[in-house]
Amino acid sequence: MGDFVKSLAAKRGGGRLLLATGVVLIVASGQALAQGTLPARIKIGALVGLSGPGAGAAFSSATGIRLAIKDINDAGGILGRPVDLVLGDDQSDASQAVNEARRLTSVEKVHVIFGPAYTQTALAVAPILTAAKTLSIGTPASSAYNATVAPYGFSTYFSTTSYSKAMVDYAADVLKAKKIALISDNGGQSKDAAANIQRMASERGLIVVGTQQHDFNAPDVTPQLLSLKRGEPDALLQVSSLGEDGGLIFKTVHDMNWTVPIVSSSAGQSMAQVLKAGGPNIFSSGTIAAATLKAFTYCPGDKEGATMLPQFATRLKAFLGKDADKVSATSANLAYDAGIIYKAAVEATKSVDGPTLAAWIEKNAHNVVGVSGRFSDPPNGARQLVGPDGLAFAIRPDVVRGDGLTQRAGC
Repeated sequence: MGDFVKSLAAKRGGGRLLLATGVVLIVASGQALAQGTLPARIKIGALVGLSGPGAGAAFSSATGIRLAIKDINDAGGILGRPVDLVLGDDQSDASQAVNEARRLTSVEKVHVIFGPAYTQTALAVAPILTAAKTLSIGTPASSAYNATVAPYGFSTYFSTTSYSKAMVDYAADVLKAKKIALISDNGGQSKDAAANIQRMASERGLIVVGTQQHDFNAPDVTPQLLSLKRGEPDALLQVSSLGEDGGLIFKTVHDMNWTVPIVSSSAGQSMAQVLKAGGPNIFSSGTIAAATLKAFTYCPGDKEGATMLPQFATRLKAFLGKDADKVSATSANLAYDAGIIYKAAVEATKSVDGPTLAAWIEKNAHNVVGVSGRFSDPPNGARQLVGPDGLAFAIRPDVVRGDGLTQRAGC
């Protein structure tokens, strides 16, 4: 893993910021840590949907968290303090998430929570975590998840505003669409994106010929897609939080013999779930543009091995063994990156205090490099740490070159 350590090296101020085996190690410049300012052991709570409709994606999240904690402890802990993991199953349900957040903060007394994954659960637990002054790092993307409702919460994902604009621009500029249709799930994050897309489409002069909504983890989307097809759109924009929903939509479109180009918010980050629901050849037509992290894509001529994904994917496979095919590195990395940003913040501030850590992340996230690439300081009260410049589209996200990257559209 020596190359992985070297490739994650960065500079910060008078000290050195080293990301060893994907984990941040801060070597302070001559300043010793005062004893007693940190607990003897640091407790990390994980709030993920281990059961329920989001269980497939949550397995990737839980795996990323477990690997991050293993790497932290193998590297000597956080400033010499070992890290313990306490799992909480939110079942992808807001009520259960609230119960688990109370247990993790009040009974387990964790110092930080990794999660939740979805906006609706993140918003539900935000008052509890705010009252407890507990830092949280999940993947909610909605603009509704902001500094006002979650002053101590962050996301290692990009915002709905970012990917909504990217999807509309792709439809208009690359596909040259004049008319679009939109299908989304009924979760808070997708509702926010759907509203953004309709507004942004109007601003770009695109005609929205139809919009449809489906249940989270829908069993069937045929009626919604038949309705949208009648509008004869030039492109179909698809937004969902679950890869399974995306896979079902793609399969249904294919079964309907509808050849409409699709611009998807979820296909690039939930590959394992998309392929499971849609089938192994669902991307073979080349008509699905999948939003993904720019760090996971390449343009022809780009050097192989220039990002952290290959080394991370290798580490992930070794960690999982026979279960390696159940997890996509481009999904587990989001949870793993929570460990990177948290360790950086604790070692910089020498504190586990939620408000202290949140203040540091707001101003210093850009100094930290994760598997997903370099983080961005969240702008204008946002909590997402991946900026618009960290987003790209892949036409065949299922086809990867030797280093695990997919070809970027529009190169």
